[in-house]
Amino acid sequence: MCDQKERINKAQQNNDLELQYRLACEYEGKHDYKAALKWYMMLTKYPFAWAEYKVGELLVDPLYNSVRIPDYFQAYQWFKRADDHGCKQAKRRLVDFQLSNIVLNHCVVDLGVVEQICQENNTPSPTNTSIDLSHTNNTISKEIHYLKGEWYRLHDNTEISITHYQRAIPHVGALNRLGELSEHDQDLERAMEYYERAIQLNDYAPAHNNLGILYESQDKVQLALEQFELAARQDYACAYSNIARIQDTLMDENDPQFELQVIEPYKKAVSLGHALSGWALGDIFYNLRNDMKSAFHWWRKAAYLGSKEAQREMSELYRKGIGGVLSVDLQEHLNWFFLSTFVEPQERG
Repeated sequence: MCDQKERINKAQQNNDLELQYRLACEYEGKHDYKAALKWYMMLTKYPFAWAEYKVGELLVDPLYNSVRIPDYFQAYQWFKRADDHGCKQAKRRLVDFQLSNIVLNHCVVDLGVVEQICQENNTPSPTNTSIDLSHTNNTISKEIHYLKGEWYRLHDNTEISITHYQRAIPHVGALNRLGELSEHDQDLERAMEYYERAIQLNDYAPAHNNLGILYESQDKVQLALEQFELAARQDYACAYSNIARIQDTLMDENDPQFELQVIEPYKKAVSLGHALSGWALGDIFYNLRNDMKSAFHWWRKAAYLGSKEAQREMSELYRKGIGGVLSVDLQEHLNWFFLSTFVEPQERG
């Protein structure tokens, strides 16, 4: 008992992330879900996607909630946060929520699922929480097939996912996924057809971005940039990142337009939650400009957005320190190293 108290004190006082995680797992294994939730919650002060996912799971776990009402709304928020930080299991759970109508029944994200479906398909949207779906049955059916496609894709069953995506047509998300799968199979002509159809139906930003990537793979850089620009007009983060990445390869760092064409699009992408752009900015400031303060600033942002590369950089910076910017902190070094090397466990089922 004394050893356990010492471990708990160390985990709290030293801010030891790895030890906090082990304690959370131990308490969950002992079915002490209240204590497990406490430790998982403590871990979420860092961008620890798996801990965020576990908080969501515990909020709806029937074993933990045998004497309380499951909190689906809060669970959804935690799953969304974990998904934003790259947790695959959380993305699966978000699809599960939508497929089981928990999202609709509990009015999660302000009925965003139904509203978005209706807007994308020019169908009247419901105006209150007592939803009459009689006039949107076909649209909702298409959405359900799209979500089933997502579910099977996330569970690595491509063949069945394709069947559902095809049944979901003309759902723009399904068309875009079919384009991605066709591109993966090297059927570039069919991929382009799917992307163009999604664009024609709803000027779909992800399809613009994917079409740009396809053009880039064929060395049609100008056409690629045009598609990325069209997606960026809709504040699609990946498109800003792709614009900056291409311009970085075309321009010299001393070019007067480098700030506008490379730095600014990367900054915009970061502001929209794109982690890799933050890492790229840190790399530019560290390697090209020898600006350690700015490098740390952007790597930190990227690390908190879930970039493993940036988390590794944070670990190294805390190990070595930066004169006048950052003091050596071995515990922070270990915490960021733990995060950067953490591999998402495989959940049963």
